[in-house]
Amino acid sequence: MGYDLPAAAYINIADPNDRDHFSYGAGRRVCPGVHVAEKSLYLNIARVLWAFNISKKVDSSGNEVEPNAAMVPGWMTIPQPFECSITVRSDKKKALITEIWNEAKEGLKAA
Repeated sequence: MGYDLPAAAYINIADPNDRDHFSYGAGRRVCPGVHVAEKSLYLNIARVLWAFNISKKVDSSGNEVEPNAAMVPGWMTIPQPFECSITVRSDKKKALITEIWNEAKEGLKAA
C-alpha cells in the first residue's frame, strides 16, 4: 500500500494492517484534532524548508559528520539525537523571520 491519503482517512480502516501508523490513536480514543495536527505539521515543515538550509555538520577539520541514522527502539520510534547545520537561506528571509518573531513577541505581551 502506498499510504497516499491523509492520516485521518486511515484511522477507521477496518484492517489495522492497512494503516500507516497509530500516532493519532484508533477507535473511540482517536485524536479529535487529527486534521488540525496534520495540516499544522505540514505547514511547519514547509516553512522550515522555505527558510533554512539543513545539511550535515562540518567538524573542525572541514569534514562532514555523518548523522546517526539509528532509531530509539519502542512502540513509537524516534530518531537518535544527531547534530546538523541549520542556516538561514538568505538575508531577506532572515529579516522577515526576525520581523515576524518580533510581532509575535509583542502580541504575546498584549495578551
